[in-house]
Amino acid sequence: MDTQYTALCTYCIFNENKYIFVKEKVGPSYTFDVKLNSLMIPNDEISKNPQLLPNNPGY
Repeated sequence: MDTQYTALCTYCIFNENKYIFVKEKVGPSYTFDVKLNSLMIPNDEISKNPQLLPNNPGY
């Protein structure tokens, strides 16, 4: 999954005496591996509760 970091940037508009907030892309894009976000559900836990299947992505 390709992902891009974003930030909420604050700008002051002096002549209008107000602030605006803009969501902007920052930094490089990166590829996120979904498997790195979760662990495998142990087989003994699945045997206790079969409704845990299917296991987490990548396992």
